[in-house]
Amino acid sequence: EHDMKKMTRKRRFPTVCRFLVVSLAASAHLAASAHPHALGAGDGRIDDSYTGRVRECLDVLMTHGTDRYGETRAPILVSILDVETRDCPEKPEALDEAFRVIRRDRRNPAGSNLLTDQPTLKAMYALSDINGNKDYAAFADRYSGYVMEKLVDDQGFFWWGWHRHYDVFTDKRAGHGPNRAKWGEMVFPHEIHAITNIAWDRLWAVDQAAVTRQIEAIWQWHVIDKKTGEINRHGDGNKGCDFTMSAGAFIEAFAFMHSKTKDKQWLDRAKLIA
Repeated sequence: EHDMKKMTRKRRFPTVCRFLVVSLAASAHLAASAHPHALGAGDGRIDDSYTGRVRECLDVLMTHGTDRYGETRAPILVSILDVETRDCPEKPEALDEAFRVIRRDRRNPAGSNLLTDQPTLKAMYALSDINGNKDYAAFADRYSGYVMEKLVDDQGFFWWGWHRHYDVFTDKRAGHGPNRAKWGEMVFPHEIHAITNIAWDRLWAVDQAAVTRQIEAIWQWHVIDKKTGEINRHGDGNKGCDFTMSAGAFIEAFAFMHSKTKDKQWLDRAKLIA
């Protein structure tokens, strides 16, 4: 959400969400692509009243919303930012999380999560496309590149998802709901959903090898039965819940790999899950 200070003087709302950024950026980008004159005065220019709010919010995130905590400072975004202090609270107030996310850790408290930041990074790329300022796309590339290089587990999975986040205060990989993986360790399982619509093309442009390892790990650890296509939403190698929204994310990932490599096995894997 855009800075809500004026709207929430009576009820402090210490979080910056990303929905308004995404919707405005996406709407402006799509409208500009489909109808060059729709956002301007008929001369092809984009009306800055649409993109100005998006730019202002992204500027706040890029200036104040990075990892400025702990001993390691990283070019990544925190998930919760107090709109008044412009700081990430180490112990954020609960507010409506019991209804909005149920599990507190799904908000990535005191942390960062590249998966849940996918819409924000897409907004950055869209804004760079619209106004020609490449600073936003460059920021998104640095963020993604850092995670794909520094925050990867032994199976090749990025440290992101619905059970994981990176704690910027302790500089440690954190999460919730651990379980014992097939390889014997207690892990915070890797889990992704199709609702996120991961920007694989943008990640690929930054680090092809890391993306390849990530998607290979999906095939190895999420696809439990390589003959029937049975999957587990958790990438722990065990049988588990075969979530359709996770299967959709895997199909998308495999189809993406086929589009890049032209290797038929990826198309076959996508069809198997489907």
